[in-house]
Amino acid sequence: MTRTCAPAITGFLALLLLAACGGGGSASTVPAPAPTGSRLAPEQVAVIEVPGRNATQVALGVGKAFVGNSGDGTLSVIDVAENRLADTFRVGDTRVLRGRGCSPGTVHSAPDGSYAVRECDLPSAVVFAAGSLWATKDDERALLRIDPTSHRVLHTIPLGISPFLMAAGGGSIWITDYSDDSVARVDIATNSLVKVLTGLAHGPSGVSFGAGSAWVANRRQNALTRIDAASNAVAAVIPMGSSPLAVLASDSAVYVKNEYDENVARVDPATNRVAALITVGPKEGRDGVDSLALDGPYLWVPGMHLQQLDTRTNKVVRSLKQDASTVTAGGDGTLWATEIGGRVVRVRPGPPAGS
Repeated sequence: MTRTCAPAITGFLALLLLAACGGGGSASTVPAPAPTGSRLAPEQVAVIEVPGRNATQVALGVGKAFVGNSGDGTLSVIDVAENRLADTFRVGDTRVLRGRGCSPGTVHSAPDGSYAVRECDLPSAVVFAAGSLWATKDDERALLRIDPTSHRVLHTIPLGISPFLMAAGGGSIWITDYSDDSVARVDIATNSLVKVLTGLAHGPSGVSFGAGSAWVANRRQNALTRIDAASNAVAAVIPMGSSPLAVLASDSAVYVKNEYDENVARVDPATNRVAALITVGPKEGRDGVDSLALDGPYLWVPGMHLQQLDTRTNKVVRSLKQDASTVTAGGDGTLWATEIGGRVVRVRPGPPAGS
């Protein structure tokens, strides 16, 4: 994959310049100083500055944490063992999207709730699945399969839709198209587009896989769509609260964050009905960016504070003094969060009091 120079970075982030451009192959290492322990809040393990803008949710695999810099068309790689920035490499050209007049120039000129600020994002989403890193190449309306070690593009899969968010499950990658009410399904084994489901409930945003189905939040229709993986057909459309976005599914429950209602709906996949509504704090971060993370019996909900919800009681049991736009469970007792300012923070919350 050919790399091109990133735009100039000024101010404090100038200390974290991208490596010099080179030919195809992996990018050069870009080390970043880790903050000393005295600068970390009690639950923080590390705070990592990434040399880009508009961080995506963190994807974890092969001892690395990958985060897309969706304002720059690059991906940053964090060494999990050392909690340091190890690399940054380019996956697309945001100038192509800007040349098409993709969105307002700043968040201040975009109406809240329109998600217009995300129309220039590249990559708009990143996931790790089947030993590979998957990133949306929004300038070509495509999906990239990337070798997580060499950072070479293994496959470029045309989608025919404008990617928004995505998830892995059922041997597939599922990608939503917010503006055209569509979801694309890509087969991991063949690296090919299986189907684009069109005419869905309005505003497909967040997506997750569980209980043999892809679950898609429909933000503009305040609904949750269940897509049966065996038939590639809509199995149910379930009413939600106001502005559903983040979705996380397992075989026993599906969690949907209704952002304007400031609650999480728990859906029973056996009945396709809301079984509980749990009040949570307000969202924080860029419009159209949110996530949920499941770590054992606990669901983590980002916002002005990172909140811990006990799925056994459907109650919030703790609120950390850590803001978060997105959160990812590390599988080792730590969480990876992106802050509104773009930093990546690794948190070790420990057990809640009294557990």
